[in-house]
Amino acid sequence: MTVPAEDLPNFEYFPDPIADGCVVAMLATCPCCGEDRKYMYRGPIYCKEDIPHVCPWCIHSGEAERKWDASFNDAYSIPMNVPKQAIKTVCNRTPGFESWQTNRWVFSETDAMVFVGEVDGAALLAEADDAKMAACRKALDEWHFPEDFDFAGITRGGQPAIYLFRDRQSGEYSAYADMT
Repeated sequence: MTVPAEDLPNFEYFPDPIADGCVVAMLATCPCCGEDRKYMYRGPIYCKEDIPHVCPWCIHSGEAERKWDASFNDAYSIPMNVPKQAIKTVCNRTPGFESWQTNRWVFSETDAMVFVGEVDGAALLAEADDAKMAACRKALDEWHFPEDFDFAGITRGGQPAIYLFRDRQSGEYSAYADMT
C-alpha cells in the first residue's frame, strides 16, 4: 500500500487531533475516498452506517458528510449570533472527541470555540494558568464538586473528565465536565 506524504488538514476549531488521540497513525484505505492514508480518524461518527474510521481529509473536505450524512460533534445551546457556517464546520467538518456522554462543542456568543483538549489535572497544575484553572473549576462547580477538589485527580479518560475550549477572539477559556 502506498501512502501519500500529505500533511494533515488544518482544522480551525480543533488544531491538534493527534494529541487528543482521535486521529491516529494507521495505515489504511479510507472507506470514504478509497485513498490509502497513513492517518485515520477513530472518534465518534454519527451516521446510519457503522463506520469504524475515516481519513481526516474526508472530514475536512466534507466528503464524509456528503457520502454518509455524517456528523462528528454535537452542538446545542448555540447562541443566536453564531454563524450557521461555524456550526456546520464544527458538526460536519471537524473531528470529534471521545467523552463519557455525547461530546458537545462549546460556543462563544459569536463563534464556535477552539477545542484545546481533554484536561490532565497534573499538567494543568504544572502549567499554573489561572484562566484555564478557573474555567475547569467552573465546569466542576456545575457538577457540585467541592471548591477544594484537587485537580491532580483528573486524568484523561478518568472521571470526572474536563474538556477545555478557547475563544478565538478573546482568548478566554471555557470548559465542561462529564462523567458516567
